[in-house]
Amino acid sequence: MITVAVFYILAIISLITAILVIVFKNPVYSAMSLVFTMITLGGIFLVLGSPFVAAIQVLVYAGAIMVLFLFVIMLLNLRAPDSISKEFRDRKILAVFFGLFFLGIIIFAISLVQAISSQARNISLREIFLTLMTKYLLPFELVSVLLLIAIVGAVLIALPEKK
Repeated sequence: MITVAVFYILAIISLITAILVIVFKNPVYSAMSLVFTMITLGGIFLVLGSPFVAAIQVLVYAGAIMVLFLFVIMLLNLRAPDSISKEFRDRKILAVFFGLFFLGIIIFAISLVQAISSQARNISLREIFLTLMTKYLLPFELVSVLLLIAIVGAVLIALPEKK
């Protein structure tokens, strides 16, 4: 009963901090809210009896990747939201389209996980590693390349314009 209460408390905190990621106008506050979201998600995994995934969630996402995000934010020296050009404000329709697209992907992933969990079995860490490094090696590497491209793009955006 206590674990269910802790699960719901962590879920509520996770939702609130995830919403704050979007609400905050300051990118540093937004990134810190994302760190708290990742930490509470690690707590949820811990409550669900998956300490390895919880540790990876906190170490990799809340630790390493968020440090990279904060580094890029500081490197960009972002201006106040009022100084953002009108060009970016007019792209709301595109943002809504991509938001709905990713919502569809999330709904599909949840339904897929529910279908798989009905056939679930006990899977060892070795089996997860072998599957990740054999069957899903290409998507795994593509995600790392995508993160690298995002960081390089942020650095290029941060470069001063030549006059």
